[in-house]
Amino acid sequence: MPKGLSPRANHPRSQLHLLHGSLFDIKCTDFYCNHLEKDNFTDPIVPALAIPEESSDPLPSATDKTGADASTSMATALKGSQSAKKGKEADISDAAVPVPEIAVDDLPRCPDCKTGMLRP
Repeated sequence: MPKGLSPRANHPRSQLHLLHGSLFDIKCTDFYCNHLEKDNFTDPIVPALAIPEESSDPLPSATDKTGADASTSMATALKGSQSAKKGKEADISDAAVPVPEIAVDDLPRCPDCKTGMLRP
């Protein structure tokens, strides 16, 4: 049964038709490979595709001229970068937010043929 919003809303299965497939069905891009994973809810599918966390860059103070705010801001930024806690995800819909480049070798590869990439 499809795992999208319509089934979750209890729409009758007989009336559901997946016109464009499912984002949760992962297949190999290699023409000769038939690898298919149905209902793969792994997010992210590989670590390189994880949404980056917000950076904790030190922020300059508009009012403090003594450097106390700068020291606090720097300590907070360093503490955040060394923390093992999961931070807040960056807003990647904002064009001003830098998104890291992903190397081709870090993209998901087919476990069967080893040459094709996996995609929805």
